[in-house]
Amino acid sequence: MPTNKKFGGFQPQTYGGPGGTVTYVRRQVTSNNSNAISNRDVVDFDTNGNVLGFATSGTRTTAVASVAMGFSYVDANGVRVGSKNLPAATTYSGSGIFPDDAIYASVVENVAGVKFRCSIDTVLTRAALGANVSINLAAGVNGYSQQDVNAASVATTATLPLRLNDFVVAGDVDIASATHQHAIVVINAAVLEPALTTTGI
Repeated sequence: MPTNKKFGGFQPQTYGGPGGTVTYVRRQVTSNNSNAISNRDVVDFDTNGNVLGFATSGTRTTAVASVAMGFSYVDANGVRVGSKNLPAATTYSGSGIFPDDAIYASVVENVAGVKFRCSIDTVLTRAALGANVSINLAAGVNGYSQQDVNAASVATTATLPLRLNDFVVAGDVDIASATHQHAIVVINAAVLEPALTTTGI
């Protein structure tokens, strides 16, 4: 079987709660954002609810809030555009609750119960299911996230951001491949029961 293609970032797959549908919400991004954010990147929220991106290198070992799926901002020509990604240092000058030139991100709203498909940087076995894992941060490519699961981080550490739920079994995926094994994860801080346990599932 050919080498698996990398499934960059975290793609919402299913929602296990009432209604069974993944929903999205528009949230504002602060002006002059420090980090670029790509489609399917994990993100955090500040104390005002604004979306925050992470660095484009290194490892995220603590909680994340959601996943970004698209952006709207006013470009250098004064035109509002919809985009897969948000460049770093995008600015606006408006004020108030909903400034005309504000930056907005569409993020997964009902994070608790949503399962996300992603890649793992090397092969894991079923013994890892239910464990918590960290995230390899990376710069996006053509607007899409290149973040993935850090296999070496598998642990019961309560504060790790993701929980490994299952492996993807599909015709185009070699479950035993050491390159870009595909998996299903949940955002650990959003798991309703148990939430951030020290022993995994």
